[in-house]
Amino acid sequence: MHYAFAIVCAVLFSATHEAKAQTNAFTNATYTFGTNGNTNSFAYNGSNVANLTEGNMVKSAGLTTSSSTDNFRANNWTTNSSFDANDYIGITLTADSGWTLNMTNMTFGIGRSATGTRAWAWYYSTNSFSSSIILTNYTTLASGLTNTAGVLSHADLNSQWTGNVLNLSSLTSLSGVEFRLYSWLSEGSGGTAGLQGPL
Repeated sequence: MHYAFAIVCAVLFSATHEAKAQTNAFTNATYTFGTNGNTNSFAYNGSNVANLTEGNMVKSAGLTTSSSTDNFRANNWTTNSSFDANDYIGITLTADSGWTLNMTNMTFGIGRSATGTRAWAWYYSTNSFSSSIILTNYTTLASGLTNTAGVLSHADLNSQWTGNVLNLSSLTSLSGVEFRLYSWLSEGSGGTAGLQGPL
């Protein structure tokens, strides 16, 4: 079984010289980590999506990459009760010139070790995080996860929570967008946490 992170999006053609816009079919953009997730920067390895550039999946400078087959984990997450802006996993999507992005949803999993983080939140930005907005509209959550105004929490377990679906349909007509998954409340600097989930 392979573990991956997937974003489902539609790309909308919006060149001003045409009276009618052209829309690509809904397309999955999927990152599959396999045995290569122990890196700070993971290149997109899914199917080609026309008119879209998928940036590398990155672990921020505040984190230390860690090994976890099929996953994208790190340690050195903050132990504080609120997130550290330097502790995140991120990705940027950019539409080709003359095209815009209409997002649909994001399907993902999260996992932790026994001393990993216990709080998570997705934020997005269209200006390189000069400002950002928390994402709150989850249509599906794994058993054991709780959503409180966009912050996901769970019991103190060495476990994984996969198959979560985040509704992104409010994100339309974008030339580009960056997503960051922040996580905090680690029980120790050596505790691991990160993306995990079967597709």
